Amino acid sequence: MELAIATDEQALKLVGLTDRAELKQNRTTELAELRKLLDAPYVDNHAGHDMPGMPTDAEIELAATSPDALRQFVHAHLTESLEVLRSAGSAITHPPTAEVVKLMERHRTAELAAG
Repeated sequence: MELAIATDEQALKLVGLTDRAELKQNRTTELAELRKLLDAPYVDNHAGHDMPGMPTDAEIELAATSPDALRQFVHAHLTESLEVLRSAGSAITHPPTAEVVKLMERHRTAELAAG
């Protein structure tokens, strides 16, 4: 959950640069659902990491000044995080967690289809 929260927090910064309200709303919804699954206070142990689906601060800074970079980084976030969700989904046995993963997968699939 901590990794998913860290990824969505970074993604929210990135998608906040777009005019696509559904991206921002979906990340906000996901963050709320992910936080509900935690059994301890959230600590960002992934700050500064460069992982699939997680926009870096440098990418966010570039995206803020380049529409082409913004499109590229948003698409990378969506496709890479969808791949991570699909690979993790089959290994999750906790039903509430599995539901959040399904929600996130539905979001990414619809977001990619919308362009």
